[in-house]
Amino acid sequence: MFIILKDNLAWVIPALILSILIPLNTGYEKPLNMVLTFISLCIARKNKIAFYLTIISFFIICLYIPIGHDFGQISFGYIASAFQTNKGEMTEFIKSVSSNALLIFSISIFFLILYVIKGKGFSQKSSLIYLLLFCIVNVKSIPARMLVSTIGYSNQYTTELKSLESQKNIPDDFTTSDIKKKYQNIVVVIGESAGRDYMSLYGYQHDTTPWLKNAPGYFFANYISAAPDTYLSLPRTMAMTNGDHTDIKNNIVALANKAGFNTFWISNQGYIGEYDTLSTVIAEYAQHKTFLKKGDFDSNNADDMQLLDGLQQIVDNEHNQKVIFIHMIGSHPDSCERLNGFPVNFNVKNNKEINCYLASIQKLDSFIERAVSILKNKGESYSLVYFSDHGLTVRQTSRHLILGQDVQYILFGKDSRSVLHGRESKQNYNVPFFIIASDILTHKTYYNYLSANNFMAIFEWLAGFNSNKIKPLSPIEHSDENVSIYDGEASIPYNSLKDNEIIK
Repeated sequence: MFIILKDNLAWVIPALILSILIPLNTGYEKPLNMVLTFISLCIARKNKIAFYLTIISFFIICLYIPIGHDFGQISFGYIASAFQTNKGEMTEFIKSVSSNALLIFSISIFFLILYVIKGKGFSQKSSLIYLLLFCIVNVKSIPARMLVSTIGYSNQYTTELKSLESQKNIPDDFTTSDIKKKYQNIVVVIGESAGRDYMSLYGYQHDTTPWLKNAPGYFFANYISAAPDTYLSLPRTMAMTNGDHTDIKNNIVALANKAGFNTFWISNQGYIGEYDTLSTVIAEYAQHKTFLKKGDFDSNNADDMQLLDGLQQIVDNEHNQKVIFIHMIGSHPDSCERLNGFPVNFNVKNNKEINCYLASIQKLDSFIERAVSILKNKGESYSLVYFSDHGLTVRQTSRHLILGQDVQYILFGKDSRSVLHGRESKQNYNVPFFIIASDILTHKTYYNYLSANNFMAIFEWLAGFNSNKIKPLSPIEHSDENVSIYDGEASIPYNSLKDNEIIK
């Protein structure tokens, strides 16, 4: 037995290392997956077909390591984001990939090459039996599961986009009544990637929101986003939904139109085509649209502060009652790229990425202050509503689960990617929500739970009308005791999620 092992050691050791590295860095870190990977690699050395299938599939899996190391298993949200990614976003992503993820990718490729070039020829005896065993072992293997997930999610995304396009000429089903509009100007600011847990407004120890923490308004400390990324969250916030599925034609802009408001959409999120993203689909319902970025994400690095020029122009020149939707780029990773010269006033953990994220929130504070000033100076009644589409995972180090123990994987050390999307913790859904209005004169914080799935009902309450499909809901009086979120796979209870440590 020792002689057999010794003769094959040159490829057995690389196979063993790959069996640990690949599951740990693609989100399949359970020990059973490591065992199946090792068995599969061993059997593949006995059959030529199995061998070449293994090499191709494992090379493709290695390409996923820079993503899987930080984000885990493939999900629908990641596939949807990949379809929407353009050259600029891809460039930003590549720049933000941690050095450890690239190191692990390089190590995996190195040992895959060793596995390929070492070892003897294939077994002629019982070759078909080995191929059969290979097929059986790989029914639930990592390559098979990743392939099935990728194909399934890709088909789901394609089906959704086709459904969206098929609805473009279908009118909404809203009728409105009891219209008693409260405000001349309503501004809905859609934030990006801002987490409530990192706002001094809600108790964070560093002063990231110096203006908001004292501003008059209604501030909600337990507002929960609908999903962990923009693609999944915004439709469930701004269109009718049951949590799992959305009715995109019955959206908040169509509702405002039906209530007789003049509607505007100002965006810093980019515009490629009419149906490139779900948020763009909703934006198309606005009577007036302005996109700071035309074409690719990197066509220009537009500053969110430029959105205020659009707000100023609309408020000065449009005299009808109106709803202005402002879609920010906000704190979207890489947060340092969002600052555009805004100062970084923090030094937390000596971590540039975290400090840029905190600065982006402080920049949001300044943005809201200036927006309110524009509305106030006009001298007309107004309300400004802000929510963020989702939060982020903010961490100091990368950790892996090994045999049920939360330990630092000694091979990789600290991970430089500290601010990223995630879906497994409450912090990915803990987002700010507040209302500032001309008739709200004091600063009040409310602790009742609210689901972003009910945002359209809150909008009706704020704007002052009823519709046939949605009952107005007061965020002050209402409480969602059992909030559910959509994690990219299914609707699950918010309280079933883990709590991440807040970096201080």
